[in-house]
Amino acid sequence: MAVKWIEHKGVRILCADFSGLIMNTQLMPVLDEAYQQFRLEKGKVRTLLNFTDAVIDKEFMNYVKEQGKSNPAENTEKDAYVGITGVKNVLLRAYLYVTKDPARVFDTEDEALDWLAE
Repeated sequence: MAVKWIEHKGVRILCADFSGLIMNTQLMPVLDEAYQQFRLEKGKVRTLLNFTDAVIDKEFMNYVKEQGKSNPAENTEKDAYVGITGVKNVLLRAYLYVTKDPARVFDTEDEALDWLAE
């Protein structure tokens, strides 16, 4: 299952696994399911997004922006990204810094989960 709730160190985390997906027709349904789960949650949400070996293009990023407009930012407690490498990693880190977004980028899922559970 690409989107699921897990418990890590006693903390409930919404996980969206985009790893290995290379086409928008594969990526977008996972994003839609993650957003649906996010919207159903009453309290603050901690989210792990794994993009290891996923191919992300401008069309997908525009879709993310559009879909994200309907998600209340105050419901996000922490976001962690995994599998974003190279130039995309640098760009995401710069974006997070400039926007003061509290999300973080990690090299491994274990590191991300431990941070989300803090």
